[in-house]
Amino acid sequence: MNTRRNGTQEGSTNWIGGTMHEIGDVLNLPHNKQKASENWISLMSRRNHEYNKNQENVHLTKASAVTLNNNQVFNELKAFNYYTEIPTHKIKSLRIFVDNTNLYINSKFDASIEINDVNIYNDPKTSSNDGNYNSISWAATTIINNDSISLVMPLSDINEDYKAYPFELKLLFCHINGNSSYQNFQYQFINNKPDIDLNVFEVLEIDKSDWPVHNFSSEETIGEGANNGHAIQAADNN
Repeated sequence: MNTRRNGTQEGSTNWIGGTMHEIGDVLNLPHNKQKASENWISLMSRRNHEYNKNQENVHLTKASAVTLNNNQVFNELKAFNYYTEIPTHKIKSLRIFVDNTNLYINSKFDASIEINDVNIYNDPKTSSNDGNYNSISWAATTIINNDSISLVMPLSDINEDYKAYPFELKLLFCHINGNSSYQNFQYQFINNKPDIDLNVFEVLEIDKSDWPVHNFSSEETIGEGANNGHAIQAADNN
């Protein structure tokens, strides 16, 4: 297909949806599918060729849109070092659980580069090389106190046909320099519910640097190295 300068087109338009999809790949957009409740087609899923038949029925998911928000091509931040630093994150607390209606995620985290969105992908592994095209996406765009998210995902938004397959749940942390970091979890549907229940607490370390040893029954002062075996090492954080 060729587009003239006046906006008219010549040649076949059969591949315009696929071409736009490939541009999305170049712009770091993961493959992802619309929710079951959404009556349209995600550009980054399969069937994007429907664009030539009905342009109004092919869209970017919210997860794709917020990813583009941090892309250097679209972001309005000036003199910013995009992509140069590889970001890291640390989960301080994480709660993932389900009831008969929803899948819930609450998390608190630290990051080496600011996070302004967390995308969550529920990906049915229909085959070993399915390309993640069926990955159903949510976006947590509200970062609570700059370090936490809380998200509710209706189970009805996951296609019934996929519930026979094992799932991968991916938390994709979107950093403001355009890069991302992620955390993966596996689950499957049992009795129409995900069998996932995680509760990771934040561990608050107490400073033990000035803790003395008042008494001990025995210690190994030789044969264990310069420090190991000494009673004081009971408070060495190991």
